[in-house]
Amino acid sequence: MKLSVTFNNVEIIEIKIKRDPNTILDYLYVVFKEKNIDIDEILKKTNIIKFKFKNKHNKTIRYNELIFTTEYTFFEINNNRIELIGLLRSAKNVQSFHQYDIDIFYDWSKGLEYDLIKIDDNEFKRQYFFCCFLWNFGSYRLNCNKNLSIDCSNIKSDYDFYYLLGKTLFGDRGYLGSNLDSLEDSVIDFVIDNENLDLKSYTISFFNFGLLEDYLDINALKLILGKTKMNLIFSLNASPLSEVF
Repeated sequence: MKLSVTFNNVEIIEIKIKRDPNTILDYLYVVFKEKNIDIDEILKKTNIIKFKFKNKHNKTIRYNELIFTTEYTFFEINNNRIELIGLLRSAKNVQSFHQYDIDIFYDWSKGLEYDLIKIDDNEFKRQYFFCCFLWNFGSYRLNCNKNLSIDCSNIKSDYDFYYLLGKTLFGDRGYLGSNLDSLEDSVIDFVIDNENLDLKSYTISFFNFGLLEDYLDINALKLILGKTKMNLIFSLNASPLSEVF
């Protein structure tokens, strides 16, 4: 993917916005892509930062559009890069901006992926799922092996389970919900998008499924997963003795 971010229609390659809960002004840091820009023409009375990218289904996703004014703003040249540093006063949508989203999108555009099992920051995980939702938006069409398995032995939170579920079905950045409610909503679309497939010919084996009791209502989870119409095998531990659902 390629994330496109523009500041008043001038492309930027890095952005940081840090909120101060004690003031109405937020810290702003921007790095411009081009080195030969007219800095006198960049700042306006009202400024706009736009974010967009094409997801895995080639749909254009317009992630956000920030509208704001600036104060105490100046430009610097560091390592042959033009940087803008200052404070912004929100006019529209800045409160909905999340730095984790942009960091994730930039990393994806560089070909970097995340292993959520190794990450303990739940706020990051929540935003990761939001990014995955946008990345997959438009289709839950399956294109994977018909015999799948998920080992729950290393799971430390409900987010870890949803991460493994999405990745197992759709690969890196896969998404099929991040809680029971969004899982149920996603399963409805999943069944519709795969109506031409024989979903009963797909099998997912869940090993050490009993370990999820600390994080999820596993009975509710089974009922929702059952709506996928796939063949589900739940092993409470790593043994072959299992419950077919």
